[in-house]
Amino acid sequence: LGFVPLREAIKARDRGAVDALLSRHPDLARAADALGNTGLHWAVLTRQLDLIDRFIDLGVAIDAPRADGQTPLMVSVNGDYWYRWARDLSSKAIRDPAVITGYLLARGGSVTLGMAAAMGDVERMEKILAADPAAINRPDAQDASVLYYAARSGRAPIVQMLLECGADPNRPEHAAPRGRALHEAASKNEVEMVRALLDAGADPNGEVDSSGNARYINQLMHPDRCEAVQQLLQARGAY
Repeated sequence: LGFVPLREAIKARDRGAVDALLSRHPDLARAADALGNTGLHWAVLTRQLDLIDRFIDLGVAIDAPRADGQTPLMVSVNGDYWYRWARDLSSKAIRDPAVITGYLLARGGSVTLGMAAAMGDVERMEKILAADPAAINRPDAQDASVLYYAARSGRAPIVQMLLECGADPNRPEHAAPRGRALHEAASKNEVEMVRALLDAGADPNGEVDSSGNARYINQLMHPDRCEAVQQLLQARGAY
């Protein structure tokens, strides 16, 4: 029996069907779909705490990576391209993804430097960097930088801290040959974060695949409130 029926039962929130499938085919507990999502990944994506417990108790590793390297905890923070919460999540599901992240942490999920930045956990970031200073410019399994996670989450003080510790805003990462942090800051219309990144040497013309450069994404996302960021970027040479 393939994994698809179990995945569909999880997505349908049909606990009876999930139990029946796992009872008849225990090997499905450790199986995965074509993208490497285990039942635990799907329990996280559909935000079902009882199924998170069920799959962990059945022996699915809490830090099991899927094909793109994301663990369940990373998925709880990053979401998924194919299963989009705004479009696909049941109206009955938990609305706040932080609940799922916290639950996985309580169950022992490991936290990368990027995840700590996304969550605003400075204490954990300091411990990770003290043990491994080079981690500040090492991409994670998704080829994403810690600066990207901090900027995407709107955490300006953490972005400043990382820059002061030597984070490179132009380090190539997924879909962004000149880094993604400035693009994320501009997309949020965060003037001071944009300024800090530019002051640290961020390329004002660095592009993200299919999303243009910082000026483009800023104007696209904030057409009526983008003047300050636009002027700042233009003054630093942005096209």
